[in-house]
Amino acid sequence: MARRNVDFFCAVIIVGLLAGIAGVSTTFVLRFVQHMTYHYTFGSFLVGITGASPVRRVLGPMVGGALAGAGWWVLRRRVQVPPLAETIARHARIPRLAWSIDAALQVLLVGSGASLGREGAPRQFASALGDFATEWLKRLSSRDREILLACAAGAGLGAVYAVPLAGALFSSRIMLNSWHPRVLGAALLTSALAVATGSALTHDRSSLEWPIGESSYLLTAHG
Repeated sequence: MARRNVDFFCAVIIVGLLAGIAGVSTTFVLRFVQHMTYHYTFGSFLVGITGASPVRRVLGPMVGGALAGAGWWVLRRRVQVPPLAETIARHARIPRLAWSIDAALQVLLVGSGASLGREGAPRQFASALGDFATEWLKRLSSRDREILLACAAGAGLGAVYAVPLAGALFSSRIMLNSWHPRVLGAALLTSALAVATGSALTHDRSSLEWPIGESSYLLTAHG
């Protein structure tokens, strides 16, 4: 039992660091696609789109959508791409390559201007990396692996938005629906490590500041 707990703790550290790398990777690829599509160097995505020519604004999402759609068509003709939460909950085999390719296509689509969130790709990529990196820890139970993969997904989410608590809560409540100390501790540690790793390289900060003048603790509690 003690050795299993040691293995689990080591796996939590590995998963947290790799989730940060997953967040960094998807963020850098996303920015590369944005800069290539709208031909800008500095500033936010909104600044890049605003300064782009009308032709780029029209062709960017069209070309990105066509490439992503073609990629998904080829990918799904060859392999299955099961849903993240369901696959983890069923303790099924993790389709690492399929999830990684699917994540890359999501980044391509979002970076070219599609009105979608960027949280799906790092969740999948972080889970795929975490599964690959902890495969050698044979003493882990199936429940331990479920916790680790769910924590990887939440930590990847936290890393791209620089929100460690939100990532941890996503893992514990949305993915695992549990407040168990083992679950909550792993979720908090992996998400904190992922955000620390990601923010150190991307220098991103959370887009939401707290507290703010327009709100209050009482108003938040009421909501």
